Amino acid sequence: MNLLKKISLSLALSISVISGASADVIQTTSPVSMDTYGGWNWAQMSSVTLANGTNEVLGLTSSMNIKDQGWGGQDPTSNQVLIGLYSNGQDLYNVHVAGGYHYWTFQTFDIANNVAALTDLNNVLSKIDWSTAPTVTLQMFAAPLGYPGWTLHATDATFTVDSTTVPEPATMALLGFGLAGLALARRRKV
Repeated sequence: MNLLKKISLSLALSISVISGASADVIQTTSPVSMDTYGGWNWAQMSSVTLANGTNEVLGLTSSMNIKDQGWGGQDPTSNQVLIGLYSNGQDLYNVHVAGGYHYWTFQTFDIANNVAALTDLNNVLSKIDWSTAPTVTLQMFAAPLGYPGWTLHATDATFTVDSTTVPEPATMALLGFGLAGLALARRRKV
């Protein structure tokens, strides 16, 4: 086999090995119920821990029944439930997934319908330094307004995240060159 074919074969093999190394991880939280009563207190509802090295969220969905009790004001864009990205407890990014009206509503969220939010989430995720072994989580939490009468009540609140670790192109190239070098060295020996 000539050198060019060996290098091409080595590169193809290295790319397939690295591609096989990335795998989707789908995590779903158990349904929870919560009651919050203003005071600007954010209340964590559920959480998932991302695998070490996760660098892309492919999907993020949620669903819940939610209501503001109805004797204060009503602002579902501010009296809300969020999903946030945290690294070692530090809040890095939040996205609004539901808000309270004065009546029960079933609300769903799919980040695929909000390309800007998905892009922003992945940009923040890509900046995490995994070499420091951080604990990286996605957390669903209630963020009720602190005015009298502003509350949030939710039942069957759950979310699902689909994430992956995709090798960087530089890693793929290095592995390819390494395998090509091995093929070259083997050829010289023979």
